[in-house]
Amino acid sequence: MIRLVPFLFFLVIATPGLAASSAWHVTEGGAVRLVTAEAPGNGILRGALEIRLEPGWKTYWLDPGEWGVPPQVELVGSGADRPVKIRFPAPRWMEDEFSAWAGYDRSTLLALELPGDATLPLAANVFLGICRSICIPVQAEFTVESRAQSDPQEAMLLEAAFAGLPGSADRDFGVTALLPDRDRKRLQAFIALPADADRAELFIADQGGWKFGRPAPGTGATLSVPVIAWPEDISAEELTYTLVSGGRAVEGAVRLGTQP
Repeated sequence: MIRLVPFLFFLVIATPGLAASSAWHVTEGGAVRLVTAEAPGNGILRGALEIRLEPGWKTYWLDPGEWGVPPQVELVGSGADRPVKIRFPAPRWMEDEFSAWAGYDRSTLLALELPGDATLPLAANVFLGICRSICIPVQAEFTVESRAQSDPQEAMLLEAAFAGLPGSADRDFGVTALLPDRDRKRLQAFIALPADADRAELFIADQGGWKFGRPAPGTGATLSVPVIAWPEDISAEELTYTLVSGGRAVEGAVRLGTQP
């Protein structure tokens, strides 16, 4: 598990290999760029999407709620047939006049796991939303060129992106069971928290066809998760989640119907 700290305050050690970044894409409400690091043999193993937000602006988590869109990163050209895995720091619940949704209201880093045999120069398409009273779709292609010398600040950003991820859930801190109510309007999430933990916030990710509302925060053994929409088949559904409490966060997966 980790403590939630703004990424600029991490004390980190530069990554091996060369770190490089794309140019900034500037948009209303903020700016976005791609940072990568070369591993020995020029294989790119890690990256980060740096999202700078102006005051009052927000962006989405993995599950963007009823109306939002999750961040997307796709390679262009070489490696385009292989996915880029986006990993997210713990989000916060946001509320607007339309719905509640999970995201970030300050500048943030999304960690990227890239194909191990990708090489520089690297090009990627990025799509995400930056929101205030309305949401601005941000779509841009980023190119990262090879460099002869690494930038220490960019290497530190990569370390911060991965250091800022939730830890792995376990029996002492995590969701131990997830059961649907008979009326299928809610899921009951049974949770385990450390003895010194305070109120918990739960974020469950849409894995196709689900739409979740905001669970009421609580300190007990269960949290009630509103379900706005269900997929047609939930017989073997496993849902991923992030659980936050006491400035710490963990992530894991739990199969729907698992008994506590």
